Amino acid sequence: MNKGILFFGVFTFFVIASGAAAQDEFISFKLDGKEVRLTDVELEWNADDYVTIEGKAVEKVDFGANALPRFREAEAGITFQLAPEDGSYVGTRKASSSDTLPVYVTWSKVGKEEGFVVVEDHMADMDSSFEGQYFTVTVENFGDEGTLVKGTFSGRLKGDDDTLHAVDGGAFAIRRRNVKG
Repeated sequence: MNKGILFFGVFTFFVIASGAAAQDEFISFKLDGKEVRLTDVELEWNADDYVTIEGKAVEKVDFGANALPRFREAEAGITFQLAPEDGSYVGTRKASSSDTLPVYVTWSKVGKEEGFVVVEDHMADMDSSFEGQYFTVTVENFGDEGTLVKGTFSGRLKGDDDTLHAVDGGAFAIRRRNVKG
């Protein structure tokens, strides 16, 4: 076999494998019934022994040919932090207060107002004084830096409009990265 072909084949395999590794990381969920998939994701373990899981997605919104700037960003994201229980991150945690499990979900609503395209930014989070809210996270596995950590989540979070927003069918698969410093 020609060494050039063998090298190209091995090189191609590693390029495909590295691309596949990046594609296996995600956070997905339904926010009030609308599908959200985040691929700009991080799972960071901090030496103070807590984990931050966060993701975001940015979408360009076309405001029309006469708008300056024509394209503007709309963003969706989620951030939550976990501490180990009984020395382990694996398991299910349920919270109804930001004191036990801080969580923030952000999103943009695109609509029309008086014939103009508008983007409204919103946030929902845990607020210990709001009745009916909760957030549940299940971590299926956890390991050293580089481990693909998987889990699920769901909840009801208080929005900036003082209503509960449903976060359902949440799933994540993110490689653990240790925070340096």
